[in-house]
Amino acid sequence: GYVVLFYLFTSKHLGWWSPVTAEYSNLFATPFPFLYAFDIGLSAALTEELLFRLIGIAFFFWIFRKKQTWLALLIPGVLWAFAHSSYVVYPIYARGVELTIAALFLGFVFLKFDLLTTMMSHFTYNMMVVGVILLRSNEAYYRMSGWVVALTLALPLLPGLFWTLQRLLGKERSLPVVLTVSPAADNDVQQLSAFPVKADWKSLLAQSNRATLCLRAEDELLGFATGFVNEQGSATLDGVFIKPEWRRQYWGSTLLDALREHFENQGVSDVRAVLLKKEKRPAAFLRNTFWRSRAQILTPGEFPTFGSTLKKGRRNLREAFKKNVTEDLEIPRDIL
Repeated sequence: GYVVLFYLFTSKHLGWWSPVTAEYSNLFATPFPFLYAFDIGLSAALTEELLFRLIGIAFFFWIFRKKQTWLALLIPGVLWAFAHSSYVVYPIYARGVELTIAALFLGFVFLKFDLLTTMMSHFTYNMMVVGVILLRSNEAYYRMSGWVVALTLALPLLPGLFWTLQRLLGKERSLPVVLTVSPAADNDVQQLSAFPVKADWKSLLAQSNRATLCLRAEDELLGFATGFVNEQGSATLDGVFIKPEWRRQYWGSTLLDALREHFENQGVSDVRAVLLKKEKRPAAFLRNTFWRSRAQILTPGEFPTFGSTLKKGRRNLREAFKKNVTEDLEIPRDIL
């Protein structure tokens, strides 16, 4: 959409030109034209994002001592943009201007999220550019290959579509009109104890250095997040839970944000969570809400062999397919 608007505006008001409407019919000398889209998407996304986003931005952050963020984004972005000046356009710097704006956006995405996000964005765009060429072809086989590209890019949307249809067509309860986040009170102990979480809630709520926030739908508790401030002045998150029927709706991240804001209002800037190596699901949840791994505590143990790793992988796979699996969580717990 941005590219279309850019060239519509510049061609109408500035006289710029790009041959995006040229006819293509005999461009791909391969029996599988859609593979060319994968090749173009992956090669550009991997090499350019590693060089210009990861190394380039990190290098200029180091040069400017993290004080000139806009320059750290702009300089490698301009270099990346004008490296595309070999395209047939008029004037010769048209693509450089077009991609400088895109580079600033990708740089912001890189800083806000991570390198994988910019790689996937770059891969999707480049792959779709080739897909459009195929779809515009006069050859039926090329057009079919273009649809293969488009449908491949649509695959990640299918799980969300499935869950949405399942929620709409199923017998699950509809979302309450009003959901609130508020501190836990003594009269919440009974509902908190009903969650599959092992904890002495009366003792936890009595701790002066602990904060527990609850997600409420009128009188019903849908989940909670809890953490405490230690003697060093750092806050540790040690419990998050959302009822299964209310998951995948961002309420867990909403509780985390509210709990972190609560600690920051108390002057605590360092908020952390300590997880055991076997806690794969909580670790994935925190990574998906953009928490960063800062330290890893190593303990003596046997170096894993290929056979033991494979055996463990099969066991985990079997457990993943078991139905009606219940989880027993425990807070607080001894880590060391």
